[in-house]
Amino acid sequence: CCSDEHVNAMMKDAALAMHLAEHKVRTDSSIILCSAADVEGHYGFDGRVYLLDLARTFPPESPQQCVHLPESNTAIFYRLLRPEFLQLQKQQGKPSLSSDALSAFSCKEDASQHSQAVHMATAELIEKVIPRFAAEIEEAEQAVKAAADAQSLTDEPSLPVSAILHEPSSPV
Repeated sequence: CCSDEHVNAMMKDAALAMHLAEHKVRTDSSIILCSAADVEGHYGFDGRVYLLDLARTFPPESPQQCVHLPESNTAIFYRLLRPEFLQLQKQQGKPSLSSDALSAFSCKEDASQHSQAVHMATAELIEKVIPRFAAEIEEAEQAVKAAADAQSLTDEPSLPVSAILHEPSSPV
């Protein structure tokens, strides 16, 4: 990662917890990172480590898999996979994903491996996870309506979809 072993150890621990892959960077294939290449680490005057530029912490969605979204040459820098989805991938024993996948920051030696992993993860998200989640929402909505009908409620019941989507366990 860098020349500071203390910082390296902390970054590796964080990457393991978030299911982020170690990867080589383009500028020097001997450098292995556990974060996006543009993350900066600094020691403060208090002796603690501070990280900056964490916007690309999580791996990108694969634009090739996201044909339902407008094309953009820069989408890999802002259409990122959710941490909850990475945890789902981890629970299923899927490979960890690189923050620098699909970008010019990746070293050619392992870029295709990391890119392929992101393509596969995005395909699973679109083809399996989102449809399964949508079916669960539909089922819950039907249950709410059935309960309302059983109680003869006159107001149309609603399911708090926004709240459900923002629950910590939501993978989408």
